Amino acid sequence: MDRALRSAVAALFCVAAFGCGPARLPADAPPLRAFRFATDTFAWVNDSHWVLVPDPASGTLVWTPQDVRFALHCAGVVRAARQFLVHARFDPTAARVEPEGYLALARSVLARDPRATRATEPPIVIPGYRDLRTFSADFEPMLKEELLADWRSVVPRGDWRIVVPFTPGMQASIARTLFGEVRAGTPVIARVFRFPVMTINHAVLLFGATEDAGDLVFEAYDPNDASGPITIRFDIAAETFLFPARNYFTGGPVQVYEVYRGLLS
Repeated sequence: MDRALRSAVAALFCVAAFGCGPARLPADAPPLRAFRFATDTFAWVNDSHWVLVPDPASGTLVWTPQDVRFALHCAGVVRAARQFLVHARFDPTAARVEPEGYLALARSVLARDPRATRATEPPIVIPGYRDLRTFSADFEPMLKEELLADWRSVVPRGDWRIVVPFTPGMQASIARTLFGEVRAGTPVIARVFRFPVMTINHAVLLFGATEDAGDLVFEAYDPNDASGPITIRFDIAAETFLFPARNYFTGGPVQVYEVYRGLLS
């Protein structure tokens, strides 16, 4: 295999496996409106089977089991949030319909391409509601059942990438790519994990990006928290993503990659 062919094959593998190539969008695709946490997130959360709770006796955090049904669906929640942002339009002035009608509308939204970051089809109109937050508050059981029935919510495409070693340089390249995408107005679905010790394996939606003292700072929707956004920092000097402490993670360095970027993810 000559050098030119090897280079072409390597480039094709890079695009397919790691999403190094830019996404192609129709020239007339309208820009996506800005993601707003207060209105474009679900009113409920993806739970964890185990959470960190302060121990009154020792004062330390201890793992405590929770009896919950809707858990381990973080990827499905953030995927659905972006699908509603891209593919749905809420019309509070329109007359409300029966619950069966809303189920059909929600299914239509969730059936749209989860990779899409621009609307290329007419939006699916959700009548009688002003945003996803209020709609999801009224139809929590229905929406959760739809996500529970979707295998992509538990095993999303690209999960195999957690076993691929990510060097600090690769993480720096990913951080710069994510920063550029988010600053350009594209909410990004990101996988956050540690490997091989899986102290965290999570998905979030990055929707804001700023620079602080040279570091890249991302504002994110954590599907396990409906109260407000979280902050994920990329330490430029250490070439490491830093995830905040949560009730399911003690906080610290993590690895990150984008979901739905490249043919195999």
